[in-house]
Amino acid sequence: MKKYRLIMASCAALAMTSVSAAGGLNIDFNGFMQVRGFAYDNLNGNDNVNDSSRGVDQRYRLWTNAALNEHAKAVFAIEMDSTWGDNAVGKVGADETGAIEIKHLYLDLHVPGTELHATLGTQGYWLGDGFIQGDDASGMQLHYTLDSGDGLHFAWTKLAEGDPASHKQDADYYQLQYSTQAGGWNVSPFVGYLNGQPTGLGLRNEGFSNDFESWYLGVEADGNIGDIRLQGTLIANSWDNDADITGTDVSDGNGLAVRLKGTYRSGATAYTVEGAHYGDSKIGEFTNVRGYNNFSEIITGGRFDGRSAMGGSSAAATGTRGDYYMNYQYLKLGAEHNLNPRHKLSAYYIFAQEAQDNVFRANSSARALGHEIDVYFDCTLAEGVTLTVGGGYLIADDDFGAGDDAWKVGTAVTYRF
Repeated sequence: MKKYRLIMASCAALAMTSVSAAGGLNIDFNGFMQVRGFAYDNLNGNDNVNDSSRGVDQRYRLWTNAALNEHAKAVFAIEMDSTWGDNAVGKVGADETGAIEIKHLYLDLHVPGTELHATLGTQGYWLGDGFIQGDDASGMQLHYTLDSGDGLHFAWTKLAEGDPASHKQDADYYQLQYSTQAGGWNVSPFVGYLNGQPTGLGLRNEGFSNDFESWYLGVEADGNIGDIRLQGTLIANSWDNDADITGTDVSDGNGLAVRLKGTYRSGATAYTVEGAHYGDSKIGEFTNVRGYNNFSEIITGGRFDGRSAMGGSSAAATGTRGDYYMNYQYLKLGAEHNLNPRHKLSAYYIFAQEAQDNVFRANSSARALGHEIDVYFDCTLAEGVTLTVGGGYLIADDDFGAGDDAWKVGTAVTYRF
C-alpha cells in the first residue's frame, strides 16, 4: 500500500500547492466506491460442466476537476477494479503497481462569448444510443447551441493510431448530430462514418482489411403520448470491405439497430416495456465501434457484471461477453416500485434471442436464449450509501449452451460522493 499512499499524498500535496500558487484555482473531487458479493451457476448453459462460483470484488472511481474559471477545467479520473484474494490490490499484501487505470483525461472547455462547448481528450462516449459506441476513448466532442435552441454535436473518436507513415493503419469514427424539438418531442437525427483498420473494434473482424468503411444514418427521439413516456432509436448502416492493394470489393453488408421503450408512471410505481433488434444481415453483429447494451442479469451481466475476474454474463450462446455483443432481439417488461423514500423494489421479465445468424461460429444459426426473471431490492442506508440485493434466473432455451438453466444472486454496497 506504500505506493498508493505515496501517489495519493503526492496528488494532495500538488493540489494544495497549486491552490496556494494560483489563488483562484478550484479543485473538487467526486466518484464512488462499490463492493459486491455474488454467486452464480450454469452461465455456460451446461450443468455437466461445472462453472459455479462465488466471490467478492470492488471498484473505486475518482474524478478530479481543476478549474481557474467557468470557461475551462481539466478532468482526470482513475479507476481500480479487483477481486478479493486475487489480482493486484485484492491479494494479501496488495502492494502492486499497474492496478490503477486512467479512465478519463480531458479538457472541458466553454469558449468565451460563444455557445461552443468542447471536450478534448480521453473521455466517455455514448453514440447512437450506445449501439455504435458506449465506452471510453480518445478524441473530441463539440456541441454548439444555435439561437433557436437547437444543437449541433460533432464527435470524433480516434480508435487506432497505426504506422505514422500510413493512415491506412489508423481507425477513426466521426458523427454529426442535430438536436431539435418538434411537437413536444426531442428529435436528434445523425450521420456517422467509420474508416480504417477495424482491429480491436467492437465488431468481429476476421477477414476485414485495412480499407474498411461503414456509414451510419440514424435518429433518436423521446417525448410523451399522454401519460406514457416514449424513447426510440433507429439506426441503419452499410459497410464495405476492400482489399489492401487492388481495391477489389471482397465483402459488404448492412445492419439495423432499433430500440423502443415506453414508461408509464402510476403513483409510486413505474411500468416499462422495452423492445430491441440489432444485428447485421451479412455477419451477425451490428457493425460498431464499441457498442454496449446491458439489458439482463444473466445474458448481458446486469448489475453484477464482469468488471474484474468474477461476475459477468453468459457466453454460452454468443461466444463473447454479452453486454458488448451487438446481435440480439429482445422484449423486456419491468415494474419499479418505491416502497418509501429509502426502499425500492424492481422486477423484470426478458425474452431474448440472437437477431441474425453469426457467421463466425461453426453453427451460425441465430439462437434463442430463453426467458429471464431479474429482481432487485435497493435500500438507502445513509446519504450517498445504497445497499442492493438481487439477481436473475434464466429458463434456458435448448440453444443456450446445453439448454440448462442459469442463475446469479448478489449484493452490493455503493457509496457515491
